[in-house]
Amino acid sequence: MDTDEAGFSLIEVLVALTISALLMAAAYRGLALGTRGIRISDVEARMLEVAKTELARAGVETPLVEGTQSGRNGGIDWTLSISPHHAGADAFGAFRKPRAYWVAVEAHARGRPPRRLMTLKMDGANDR
Repeated sequence: MDTDEAGFSLIEVLVALTISALLMAAAYRGLALGTRGIRISDVEARMLEVAKTELARAGVETPLVEGTQSGRNGGIDWTLSISPHHAGADAFGAFRKPRAYWVAVEAHARGRPPRRLMTLKMDGANDR
């Protein structure tokens, strides 16, 4: 029998299958991690969008009154806190208008750390 036979032995085929299986497992893990990252970034983006929306609504759709409000929007829980800004003694002179308020929104989603946005808003209402 000739020792220079063409073809593959059983050992060579098993080694090739093992290497292929390892490469496929690594590729699957990479795809799974990528998909998880996309889901996390989607939740983070929704949390920030809800926080920005509630921050924009404060003083426009809801009055700037000291206190806390909370709600749920698209699976994201949010908490809005309004507190007066205490400037220097006569920062606005004798008129005391407009008044400034710190407005903070914290958005919460299950399994994610809360995201907090904060701004200073002016209330120019004359009836206070």
